[in-house]
Amino acid sequence: YLRNIIVDEAHIIIDWGSSFRVDFQCLDVLRNNLLAENPELRTYLLSATYSKSTVKNLKMFYCQEDRWIEIRLDRLREEPRFAIIKAQSRYDKGEKLKELLCKLPRPMIVYVNTPDDAENLQKKCREMGFVNTELFTGKTNSTDRQRIIEEWTEDKFDMIIATCAFGVGVDKKDVRTVLHLYIPSGANQYYQECGRGGRDRLPCLSVMLYHQDDMQSAFQLTQKVLTVEKLKGRWFSLMEYEKTVRRYNTAIIDTSVKPSYNSVNDEFYLSASNADISWNVYVILLLRRASVITITDVDYNEDKYMFHIRINDSNILANTEETEHLFENIREEEYNKIYNDFKLMKSHISNASRICLSEMFNEIYQLTDEYCAGCNSHKTIQWSSSRRLPLKKPLTKAYTTIVPEILSLLHNTPEMLITHCPTVEHIIVEFIQFGIDVIVIPKQMKVIFPEKLIAEKKNTTVQIMDFEEFRKLVAGKNDYYLSGSILFVFDGNQEDIRQALSMKQTTNLKRIYVAEKDMVVSGRKRNLSEIINGQTKDYAIVESEMKNRNV
Repeated sequence: YLRNIIVDEAHIIIDWGSSFRVDFQCLDVLRNNLLAENPELRTYLLSATYSKSTVKNLKMFYCQEDRWIEIRLDRLREEPRFAIIKAQSRYDKGEKLKELLCKLPRPMIVYVNTPDDAENLQKKCREMGFVNTELFTGKTNSTDRQRIIEEWTEDKFDMIIATCAFGVGVDKKDVRTVLHLYIPSGANQYYQECGRGGRDRLPCLSVMLYHQDDMQSAFQLTQKVLTVEKLKGRWFSLMEYEKTVRRYNTAIIDTSVKPSYNSVNDEFYLSASNADISWNVYVILLLRRASVITITDVDYNEDKYMFHIRINDSNILANTEETEHLFENIREEEYNKIYNDFKLMKSHISNASRICLSEMFNEIYQLTDEYCAGCNSHKTIQWSSSRRLPLKKPLTKAYTTIVPEILSLLHNTPEMLITHCPTVEHIIVEFIQFGIDVIVIPKQMKVIFPEKLIAEKKNTTVQIMDFEEFRKLVAGKNDYYLSGSILFVFDGNQEDIRQALSMKQTTNLKRIYVAEKDMVVSGRKRNLSEIINGQTKDYAIVESEMKNRNV
């Protein structure tokens, strides 16, 4: 009876590490089992923050037979104004923190690195007289979490001190300040946490106060990747465990096993109930991301996970030299990803006075426009829509079929010039109803379409763009836009006219040019009507022909 699986905040599946919501990360396994019974089941992966690497991994886990559609409406948040403050010493950081706590607007979220940091900060706040604060960390139990979230949304306190465990699923709209007292491991995490502010679409502050020690702490997180020796040790400990069931290229793995090396000093994640199980889960999910294994099923009982896997690379079945090279490559790729995320973060934080933070966010969310309401490098709003084009994928085939009405109107000639039009809006509406495929207008032209046209949903496939966008689409080998029928609207700009006339002609393309009057084309020393391959008509005649054909 299921028709859809809808996953909200789906970026967490990839971005939140191997110890966070393991069932959530293995949801594709459940989905695949359901698909075996119901191939028509659809899956929707929803998120406002998709990085390129996240989409790549989600596609690897959730795409079958290239059945994958992306609908992207990516944009950066417009509410936050960023401020990066570097303290000269730990003492200086403490003094600046006191000033910020007194002056920054509330409600406020203060993000710290560890639960111990949170407890120490709460103690300091109470000494300053801020007694109405709450903690939300990996140590907070589920009962307190529920209570804190409810009281936070009901305005029973105006400051919460939290680690990265706080945020997902919490929707308090009027947060005015997000204060970071640590440096997140990457720009993606930083943006997620900054995004807790200004959800009522009013301005908010995102402030980071850091000391050089905080940068070193962030760098140390890049070392949280198992060495090749430990990676192999844990994997073969799992495979050789007496409770592991192996058959040919499949296995059922019990994760409650200690590795063959001394793991006393291993720490994985503060909220994990068992470090060994967490590291073992990490290894299995890491090998899955590397495609050397496939997880076919997951069971959870007695506080441990049982993974049903299929082995895709026989090199992990025995500890050989080839195995060593394979694990080195997997480990290096994992380390490089974590280190590059940190490197990007470090570069922009260290150079905040010279580099706009929106550039960092555009590096990870590559389909967004550049937007920043203000940061250390500038005070005014910086906005650019330069990333709108080119398309993510070129449309290299001509799919558009010209409607018979357009062919008949042009009397089978490739082009037509229409002059003496009453208003631009009028002729555009007429051609939309007549079946035109693409309309190209000058960039500065504002066209207001009648509500009646929208309500009737006439020719909902028509695409309207300016000349610059059309030129970029064609230059990007999007042959789709050199097929069908195109209406070019001229306002006298000679560059627009030259661009339209210089576009290559194809057999499945009809062009209609609209101008107030016939005019000389600069550089060609001839009138527009003399250059086009077709007739020139007054709009009154064209309108009469269109009405007759509609009848």
